[in-house]
Amino acid sequence: MAKNDIVIVDNIVKERINSKTPSSDLGEVFEFFAFEQVLKDYDLSVDQIIDGVTDGRNDGGIDGFYIFINGNYLEDVKSFMWPKKSCEIKIYILSAKHHDTFEKALLDDQYSTICELLDLSIETKNFKTQYNDELVSKRDFFVEAYRRTSANLVSMEIDFYYLSRGDSDIVGENVVARANQIKAEIENFFSECDVSYSFFGSSELIKQYRKNKDFKLKLKYSKVLNNSGHNFIALCPIGEYFNFITFSDKKLRRYLFDSNVRAYMGLNRVNDDILESLKTNISIDFWYLNNGITILATGARDLGNYIEIDNAQIVNGLQTSETIFHYFSNYDVRNIDRNILVKVISETSNEIGDSIIKATNNQTAVSVATLHATDKIHRDIEDVMLKNDLFYERRINYYYNQGKELNSIFSPLYLASGYLALVLKDPLGARTLKEKFMNNPFIYRKIYDERDSLNIWPKIAVILRKTDNFIEKKRLKKGFKSYEGFLKGTRYIISLIAVSSQLGDFNFSSKALISFNTNKLTDKLYIDIWNLVAEGEKKEFDKSTWRKKAFLDVCLSKAAQIYAIKNLNSVTRRNQITALIMKDTDEMDDKLINLIDSELPEQPWKPGIHRILAKKINIYPQKVSDIISYLIFTGRRLVQKDGIVYDVNGNILLIDEERVDKDTLKLKETRPVQEKK
Repeated sequence: MAKNDIVIVDNIVKERINSKTPSSDLGEVFEFFAFEQVLKDYDLSVDQIIDGVTDGRNDGGIDGFYIFINGNYLEDVKSFMWPKKSCEIKIYILSAKHHDTFEKALLDDQYSTICELLDLSIETKNFKTQYNDELVSKRDFFVEAYRRTSANLVSMEIDFYYLSRGDSDIVGENVVARANQIKAEIENFFSECDVSYSFFGSSELIKQYRKNKDFKLKLKYSKVLNNSGHNFIALCPIGEYFNFITFSDKKLRRYLFDSNVRAYMGLNRVNDDILESLKTNISIDFWYLNNGITILATGARDLGNYIEIDNAQIVNGLQTSETIFHYFSNYDVRNIDRNILVKVISETSNEIGDSIIKATNNQTAVSVATLHATDKIHRDIEDVMLKNDLFYERRINYYYNQGKELNSIFSPLYLASGYLALVLKDPLGARTLKEKFMNNPFIYRKIYDERDSLNIWPKIAVILRKTDNFIEKKRLKKGFKSYEGFLKGTRYIISLIAVSSQLGDFNFSSKALISFNTNKLTDKLYIDIWNLVAEGEKKEFDKSTWRKKAFLDVCLSKAAQIYAIKNLNSVTRRNQITALIMKDTDEMDDKLINLIDSELPEQPWKPGIHRILAKKINIYPQKVSDIISYLIFTGRRLVQKDGIVYDVNGNILLIDEERVDKDTLKLKETRPVQEKK
């Protein structure tokens, strides 16, 4: 290892601490930096890197666990688009320590862990060792992935990486021996599995760090069919296109596909046909059999046999590109001079570019939700954020790749959660929100309400970030997975109380939020609110407590009394959105929804109405309850709690006087009183 490599790594880490990428903790910053380098070829977003972190208490010596199916990161087993054929699983198990050596103690922990974790005959409940929720969740994902793909599994790899600032040429024999034991143990579990254990030190980290994403690339052509100056239609040799989409080490430049709405589907029927046309039909030029590639660019020029392309993004042709990559990587390639049709379109307008992305991706069945990044509302949010020197990452890594500070970058999920907490007054739903909410058109339209002023989005961003910057100081345990979990668990309730305390109203309007002066969010205010909500958390942060509605209601009630905040019920009664988020409401049957709506009596209905309807219709009561929540959420029915019906502003409309005292608004005693003997 070169002597200065460790100095360079330390300087990079120091710069990232200053920019809080992802936090200001030395160990966490090094860990994130190291993971980012190992996984660089996958071009994961910051949120995805954090999602795979398992570091913290009871991590079993494993700091990161990442599963890739056909090169696509497995973030959610329910919404993942599982390939039908030719599945490839690759798992990265990472550990990063800010040491200048590689120590055997870590591998001892890992050996004990993998003996349980990767033995699929052991159920989670039967583990002898206690592991944290993040690690167990990733193990469950792996079990599910293996189950779903085993019938069509063509390859599986498990790669261990021990990352430190040390010299990988100087690793103790006992450490290497332990690594070999880990490999052998895994090979006993999976007969057809390639296992590796790598020691990654400063030299390897620097080499990966310098592997830059080059967005100005040259593509060799054999013939230009159309040239309008900066837009081209050309025939390019397949071998030259393969070189265009790969690094010098022949790994795929995945960052070129950030704007493509599909994930690679493996060798399904269509991709099988593409592969067969590459392997056979040699006498027929490839472009006769294929729709080709569309590349969006900010500029392009003809250099004679080459098209030089600025900021290339392959917006259509991922399946073809990945199949070509698969072909060149796994087969004896012949006749590489066959051509592929490539369109290069130079457009600087985001709106036109997004239109091209949507149009070129509507030729086969794709979920509408995957195209939402190109919706006008998201372009508008991006524009209004830019005017406030904030960056809306509607396209993965778009601003992060430009070197913008992480503290100024906001993902769609982050802001949508903030909207749910501050505008829809549902902080509990905000902490559980996942990207799959975009699959539900009703929740999607509720959050991205075009009647709202766009100025609400930068205000939400500033409020949440100020809250994060405060509560980061209150972290009670290390490891940036717990760091992110800690922020996510606390930011929404604290943000809502902070704003409400200054406006004197929990049910503040969007207009009031937009005009809110964020300078009122002082450290003193945050400290007072922290002491209020952490009263029941004196020993240690427990995310299972913070996610409970009862705990939330107690905190809000305390805040209402201390700060004289009115309209408490506008928050405590709003749990219908949370109920929808926790369920797969996109799978609800429209006929069943309409049937239950028609069978429901006029409000206020009596307790147990869901059980009465469930028995009548012959379905589960919980399903009826979910649909009633859905009807309330979509405005087809009104909010009802304990015999009282409210309008959208929290005003009382109707009272069930058989159950509720109209003067006190409390439930009457319904149990029969026994006579005294």
